[in-house]
Amino acid sequence: MHHRGKAIVIALCVLVSIAILLAVGSVEEAEETPTTESPATDAPATRLIKDFGEVINDGKGRPLIATFDVANTTSSSTRVEISHKGCGCLSVELPDEIPAGASRDVDCQLEIGGRLGPFRTTVDLSLISEDGAVVGKLTLEMAYIAVPAMRVSPPSIVHRNCPPGKPVQSTVEVITIASRATQDDEFQIPEMTCSDPSVQVSHVDSEEMELENPTVPRVRHTFNVFVTGSADSVGESLETNVLFTGAEGETAVLPIHVEYASHRFVETPTRVVIPE
Repeated sequence: MHHRGKAIVIALCVLVSIAILLAVGSVEEAEETPTTESPATDAPATRLIKDFGEVINDGKGRPLIATFDVANTTSSSTRVEISHKGCGCLSVELPDEIPAGASRDVDCQLEIGGRLGPFRTTVDLSLISEDGAVVGKLTLEMAYIAVPAMRVSPPSIVHRNCPPGKPVQSTVEVITIASRATQDDEFQIPEMTCSDPSVQVSHVDSEEMELENPTVPRVRHTFNVFVTGSADSVGESLETNVLFTGAEGETAVLPIHVEYASHRFVETPTRVVIPE
């Protein structure tokens, strides 16, 4: 009886050992099973940048065009899909497919609209293999600084409590694109138009601006603006505009607001001569 119990214990130990070996063997086999993780996880996304610098926004709706060369470095053909686009002002034309080891153009068209100042946008692309796996990621970035074809500084003229019948003077600068000037030493002066006869504009000087790293050379035109109301304009106000027009039809508007005093000014003599 004693020997039978001992045999049973030995048999149970053997069975437990076999079960442990089988369990360990199954874990090792699971660890050796290759994963189906997308190769794009290991490869960093590529970023291509097109910086247009300063561009002229003349209101004519001309878009910016950028062409990016996209390469397929895998061993099979891929198609290109848009995964994210940063702006509705951007349209992207994709190739049907990119053969293995080849490259194709991706054409981007960026609408400026009425935008002025710095702007930046991106579009994210995914390269998809024939079996549907993402094998590459690409970000296309476009940037520009939109400048007006013409602008006036200061943007408006305001005078208050002005003496009726006396002229008030202001100095303004009209900034234009240097490439719009004539080819000789004389820069082309913008034309001035104002429907109010009490406003007179005279040109003072024109000079090319010294800018740090300029991408669009510009010219500064200096003007004097004189507003002369009648002696009867006591307590009245004047609202008018001066229109500046450049050589290619670009325009800038200078609003003018003048308020006349509600009383007449009496000039006090600065010197009194007493007759002998």
